[in-house]
Amino acid sequence: MRIFALGSMTLTACGGFGVEEPEGVIAEVPDEPTYSDHVALIMERACDTCHIPGGIGGPGVNTSQYDDDGDDLGVFSLRDRIRIRSVEDNGSPMPPLSVPPLTDNERETLRLWIEQGAPR
Repeated sequence: MRIFALGSMTLTACGGFGVEEPEGVIAEVPDEPTYSDHVALIMERACDTCHIPGGIGGPGVNTSQYDDDGDDLGVFSLRDRIRIRSVEDNGSPMPPLSVPPLTDNERETLRLWIEQGAPR
């Protein structure tokens, strides 16, 4: 496959347009992902735009922190929702089309993190 760089876009000779990898992408899936070292980067890039207190992602959700804070659920409490909406293909994925999608490495990092008990 031939790849041509054009500004911030990458054109591939296989008939598709690809946008430059989003900031915060996990380059390599860690064996033991943690919130502080891996998941927080994914949340910051793909979720925190909407899912913070006062954001358009709905009340009671705060992906910018691990623990619950008052009425706002943190990432640890949201881990099952994250699995369903961001890791599994359920027909209603997060992030929505207005945000660059999660990469395979990001999804796999989230899956492993949840599978291993969502360590801090």
